[in-house]
Amino acid sequence: MRKICIFLLLFFLTFTRSFAQVNENGDFELKDLYDEMELLEGWRFHPDDNPDFAQADYDDRDWKHFKTEKELIEFIEEEFEGFGWFRINLLVPDSIQNEAFYIDFILAGALELYAEGKLICKKGIPAKNRMDEKAEYVMLNPV
Repeated sequence: MRKICIFLLLFFLTFTRSFAQVNENGDFELKDLYDEMELLEGWRFHPDDNPDFAQADYDDRDWKHFKTEKELIEFIEEEFEGFGWFRINLLVPDSIQNEAFYIDFILAGALELYAEGKLICKKGIPAKNRMDEKAEYVMLNPV
């Protein structure tokens, strides 16, 4: 099973288009690619910024971990200050490695999206200071 890490800089995203579940390690396991699903479990968060966070093998075990959708939503509504890294590990089984799939998301803000340590999408300019941020309203499916 190949591990695909997706890292998000800034703001909350909704992902769709797969059956999946969070395993005992907190990784999100894709089972197939036939139905739509929200990816709201298994996220990790860190409020700082560091280019190393984009690396697929970065150790994020000490990051705040959201095991349930409720934990994630409560954090975003009550604690999130508008900047930081959201990160999730997606495990893709060999049987669907060569299948096309997409990740939809909607956000108002700025983001950088990484897969396997490579920047695959950038919208706006993320910044800790909201006055320096160049925000966009985005509806994308870049993967």
